[in-house]
Amino acid sequence: MIDLSQIVCASPDYLARRGVPLTPLDLTRHTCLRLTSMRFKMDRKPIDIEVSGPVSADSADVLVRLAVEGVGIVRLGELAVAKALLNGSLVQVLMDVQIEHGYPVWALLPPGRQRSAKVKVFLDFMAQSLNLAQWRTLLAKRSA
Repeated sequence: MIDLSQIVCASPDYLARRGVPLTPLDLTRHTCLRLTSMRFKMDRKPIDIEVSGPVSADSADVLVRLAVEGVGIVRLGELAVAKALLNGSLVQVLMDVQIEHGYPVWALLPPGRQRSAKVKVFLDFMAQSLNLAQWRTLLAKRSA
C-alpha cells in the first residue's frame, strides 16, 4: 500500500484574476471545480469545506483541463495533477493546511496463488515509482 495526497491547485491566470486563497474558508468565495468535498485541518482538527462552482464532474481529466484553462480551483489526487504542476499549468495552494497522504493505492492479488516473477517486479517498480515520485521531489524543492 502507498499513500497518495489530494492537492488543491489552480492556474496562475485564475489566481492572478481572483487572488490566492489563504485559508480553507476563502474557498467559499472562489469558483471551485468539484469532484469530492474538500477537507483540511484547522487547529489540528479536520474540517470539511462546502464549496460551490459551475462544474461538478466525475472525470479528473475534465477537471484538470478546466483548471488549466483558468475556470476555477480544483482538488484532485496527485497523480491527476502532477504533470500540470510540473509544467507550471497549475499552482498548488493551501499547502500548509491540506491533509496529506490519506488516499491509499492498493495492489490486490487473488488469494492462494503464488506471485509470478513478472507480477513481483511490476509491484516493486510501482511502489518505488510512487514513493519516489518526481513531482513530489520537484514540488518540495519549489516550495522550500
